[in-house]
Amino acid sequence: MRDILLLKCPRCREGNLFDGAAYNPKHIINMPQQCHKCKQPFFLEPGFYYGAMYISYALNVGIGGMITFFIWWLIWEFDIDYLVKSAFITTGLLILIFPYSLRLSRSMWLYLFYKGKATFYSEHDKIDIGKGDGGY
Repeated sequence: MRDILLLKCPRCREGNLFDGAAYNPKHIINMPQQCHKCKQPFFLEPGFYYGAMYISYALNVGIGGMITFFIWWLIWEFDIDYLVKSAFITTGLLILIFPYSLRLSRSMWLYLFYKGKATFYSEHDKIDIGKGDGGY
């Protein structure tokens, strides 16, 4: 869990998943093609990270809901007149954490598919394609 939050390589847990600062608009989602330490490829197939959008959505809805609830509860004690103000404050906070939550969702998506060395391949791994199964 620590390595997911720190955005580290799932294989060696030392290399960084992203290049550059998260809050630099030019480098928000810049990822190297492979880990600088263990040479693990980060792009397993074209469009691999489209699934991370679902994680990002769920993450932001969950965080946003908790922030809205706590602001509305702690500051305005469930006064219905302040619910809209709570939502606006939450929107501002979600915009501030967006670069990190975007990177975190990609990290979570990548770790979801990593189950050990056998599932990720580099030029040093041997891939067993099987024989006589017609490719299925």
